[in-house]
Amino acid sequence: MLSVLKKAGLVVVLAAAAASTATPASAASSRCVVGSSGNCTTAAIPAEQFIDYFVDNRLRPTACSYQLREVSSGVLVGRGTADPGVAARGRVTGLSGRYQLELRRCSAGAVGVIDNE
Repeated sequence: MLSVLKKAGLVVVLAAAAASTATPASAASSRCVVGSSGNCTTAAIPAEQFIDYFVDNRLRPTACSYQLREVSSGVLVGRGTADPGVAARGRVTGLSGRYQLELRRCSAGAVGVIDNE
């Protein structure tokens, strides 16, 4: 009986350790693809101290401007240009609130992605 309890205790400890490495409940990502308008905007996601962004402009003939914006205040926390044939990526830290990525004046098919994981 004692060995069963010891094993049960070990299972509880292992389960607790596994639970502590789980991703946060608010982990989120959003993606947009540029259409004929030349623009797209991701859905807003919450920051978990940071936001990662990725702008895929590979295989595109023109530059693609992007900006990362805090939704409620409209404040830009990041912006840049992905040159033709290039993917741009980065991380903006020290954030709270909700953010979205905006792609502007891009070739159709360019892709923008943000996440907080």
